[in-house]
Amino acid sequence: PVATSSISTLEASAPGDDPDDPLRPSVVVLVFGRLGMEAAGAAQEAAAAFVEGEFPSGTWFAVYEIGDRIRVRQSMTGDTTALATAIDEATGGAEGSGNRTAEGETLTREALSAALLATDDVTGVEALAPTVAATLRQPAGDAERKQREVAAQLGRAADTLSRQRLGGSALRALLAIARELAGLKGRKTVLYFSEGLHVPSALTDLLDTLVSEANRANVAIYALDPGGLSTEGSFEEAKLALAAARNISEKAQRTRDPQTAAGQSDRTDPERDQSVAPTEVQMHDIAEESLRLNTRVNLRDVAEATGGFLVAETNDLGSGLERIGADLRGYYELAY
Repeated sequence: PVATSSISTLEASAPGDDPDDPLRPSVVVLVFGRLGMEAAGAAQEAAAAFVEGEFPSGTWFAVYEIGDRIRVRQSMTGDTTALATAIDEATGGAEGSGNRTAEGETLTREALSAALLATDDVTGVEALAPTVAATLRQPAGDAERKQREVAAQLGRAADTLSRQRLGGSALRALLAIARELAGLKGRKTVLYFSEGLHVPSALTDLLDTLVSEANRANVAIYALDPGGLSTEGSFEEAKLALAAARNISEKAQRTRDPQTAAGQSDRTDPERDQSVAPTEVQMHDIAEESLRLNTRVNLRDVAEATGGFLVAETNDLGSGLERIGADLRGYYELAY
């Protein structure tokens, strides 16, 4: 649960409580998700510089850290010294535990590699997973093929649970913060520092709820990925998933079609030809999940759906934060 004292403190002392007063408080909540060590350092530096900038009168800040639970590192304040300390703690400074495991560090790649191995087909794998392709080029007996199928099934189950845990904790935390801010008037901004957001199919309803609640509460979410420039494309896992789904489909076709299976499988046992491998059952799920494996795109979707934007693929978060600051300074309300 989110501590409500930080919100009630602001309600009791913020300007703009008079309905005839055109002024409204501007609330900025800095939220730090799971970050690797390098990303945490970049986030700490950028956030500390951001809160030192110029903001309209009546701007309040708070600092939250989210992992499997929410920690209020700093309740609403305008004290930049207190904010600097809270940011340092939330990003793993000397006085805080920090989140040393990045949001994107899951079993996904390992699970997809296992699924590709289970297909026993090197087609289209060389460029995506050279190690898997090298293994597939080696002869494999029936026992090894069966082991690969079991590994693929277990790997997918573990990955699904991991992604649901990571994504669920992040989405529920953001939803709780948005709901707590709903009772406040004026501009409410969430700066979410994260290296990615997992949204498997089981969490799509929760994502929709977050977007709806944030918009209803007038909360704009800006997502910032402090991971910096990456040499690896953000769609690599999606490509692996599509390759796995395609190879599983082709393997199923070869098994059931005697003409295409000639010379590629043992036809002496008719029962075997009609069996369904566990990975074959998962083919459609793997293909569907490929659309949600890009955690950076998930961050962008949440931000843009709530009136913010994504800052990513850069080693300088400062320019993105300057744009956010400009949004805060240029905000106004019309009433009639």
